[in-house]
Amino acid sequence: MYVLYSLEDDWELGVSSYLKTIDLDHFDGIFECGPNDYKVQASSVRKVTFSNGHLLITGAMPEVLPLGGAAPVYSEVNCKIHPDWGERGWVYYWKGLVYRGFSLDAPHKGVYVVDPVRSKVLRHLSLDIPYSKSWDRSFLFGERRNGNFLIYCLDREQAILDVSLARYRQGFSNTQLTACIEADLAYVIAGGHLLVFDLVTASLVREINYLNFPELQAHILKEGICRDWVCASNLSVCDQEVVLTHASAGGYALYLAPFRDEPFVWFWSAGWGVNALNCSGDLVFGLTGTRPIAWDKYTGGVVWEVTKPTSTNSISVGEKWVVFSQTSEYLQGYHCKKPYISPHRPVKEK
Repeated sequence: MYVLYSLEDDWELGVSSYLKTIDLDHFDGIFECGPNDYKVQASSVRKVTFSNGHLLITGAMPEVLPLGGAAPVYSEVNCKIHPDWGERGWVYYWKGLVYRGFSLDAPHKGVYVVDPVRSKVLRHLSLDIPYSKSWDRSFLFGERRNGNFLIYCLDREQAILDVSLARYRQGFSNTQLTACIEADLAYVIAGGHLLVFDLVTASLVREINYLNFPELQAHILKEGICRDWVCASNLSVCDQEVVLTHASAGGYALYLAPFRDEPFVWFWSAGWGVNALNCSGDLVFGLTGTRPIAWDKYTGGVVWEVTKPTSTNSISVGEKWVVFSQTSEYLQGYHCKKPYISPHRPVKEK
């Protein structure tokens, strides 16, 4: 596990940013023990994301770091290549090139392509989409300033999809496009619809009005939620199956299999906001309110839950561990001693 954290341990120098590598199988819970991989002085918040085999640090002084503590592939700790770039930036790394957004606060100012070996800007991409930790391989995607949904392919150096989804968002004034990519499919929440696009043909292959499911209609009536506020706020995809979640009061988890004749699989709610991560295996891990939880992937039945509240809002799953965390230096990990095998798994999958 890789942890980026900050401490104000020197009042003269300011906030220090540390990166620590933790072997969870031998971790005794004492975070202060063991060396840090590195330390830099940071002027503001930094976040770390694992992508394409590297650690990407966004925020103050963006960096691209290899695993294992080697020298950075790219770093702005000492200086920026372009003096006009914003202090709070993002970076993405793909096939030896660094893609540096002008600023986290100004996505409309585009992306700069950087050769990290020569520390040279090669070109500028006129993209106007915000940074997303969900970007996958050569695909950058998001909502443009004009409201269109854009997918840009770095390998082909062109947009492969630039489409208006306004008709799906009519009547929903409080929604933003949320998307993720798995294999050659892009999954997008647009208002009350889940849309699936084929990246090869750039065509819409699935369109599901998830608000029309009877289970969700009953939930809206029970909770007294305004239709404008009931749309899913996040999604997680694994093996072409999707869990949609609503993170506010009256939250829910809705599990869908878009490529089945009947896409509805299960619905779950306890009235609290829900966050979930769909992953390989027979469990979906989540947070309901402040409690970690896991559902049977085939039925939505609660298999495991923690009764004691936890101050976390993010979920990471490894082979034998599930870790819940948040940006205020709080981690809570659970060891999965053996894989859960659902009794409801179809015979052909056993």
